Amino acid sequence: MKRTIVALTLVACAATLGAATKKDTIRRTFANAAGRTVEVDNVFGSITVTAHNANTVEMVANQDFRADDETELQQALREVRLDITETATGIRIYVDGPFRDRHDRDHRRRDQHWRPLYDFELKVPAQTALKLRTVTDGDVHVTGVSGAYEVSNVNGHVDLTDIGGAGSAVTVNGPIHATFRSLPTGDLRFKTVNGSLETTFPS
Repeated sequence: MKRTIVALTLVACAATLGAATKKDTIRRTFANAAGRTVEVDNVFGSITVTAHNANTVEMVANQDFRADDETELQQALREVRLDITETATGIRIYVDGPFRDRHDRDHRRRDQHWRPLYDFELKVPAQTALKLRTVTDGDVHVTGVSGAYEVSNVNGHVDLTDIGGAGSAVTVNGPIHATFRSLPTGDLRFKTVNGSLETTFPS
């Protein structure tokens, strides 16, 4: 198993109207990706996945940290990390931080005056199986993928375009749009609470 932790490096921060920010772009290429499951577990931000003809997974993570002041920003940079785990069967991209601590959730939210936003853009082989999750401040978009999928959002859209696989897509506050280029051979499960649900299938 190959495991990489991408550390967040503190750089000069720009203060605008009392808010400190740090932006960065992280790029990774994973070779021999055909047949491997790709999982992205985000919290704040969007996930965009597009199929391509190569046998690689190309990841771009656009990082945008915002805080009330520079002290809070430094705390965020210390406590939040992008954890990437690569095995023979899968690639897992996980945003980790104190917001994952369920036992101390309320305390952390009172004391936390920063937001770690990650917008992920990935290119994957068309047959890739996907597990995608985010919570807020972003949407999930998948285009051209024909593998199985599990997609979850809470406050945002789920858009599946030109797909061919079976799977599930769930959100709470947002619509789900799914367009199929071929009829899936397995079960489908789509669910939203506050939003529309539209699906399009070939004849």
